[in-house]
Amino acid sequence: MNFAHFLIILWQRSLATDLQNLSMELRKKQSTYLQRLRQQKEGPDGMDLEMNLNRNHSRMEDDELDEMQCSTQSKVGVQLIYSGI
Repeated sequence: MNFAHFLIILWQRSLATDLQNLSMELRKKQSTYLQRLRQQKEGPDGMDLEMNLNRNHSRMEDDELDEMQCSTQSKVGVQLIYSGI
């Protein structure tokens, strides 16, 4: 194994670790978001209510998830281009 091949292997492992960390972060945010939706649907007294059609919950929460997904997709796309895949 030459030095260039060794560096490529290290780089690929680094990319895999980054992707795994981003994936875990996304799953945590998704879980939190879905939990909030369930709580909103149940209402404060625990009764099952229909989700508010006006979407009164914070748009910031939705924006954070959208940004996270775009960031993950962009980073993976760039990494695939550089790796020649």
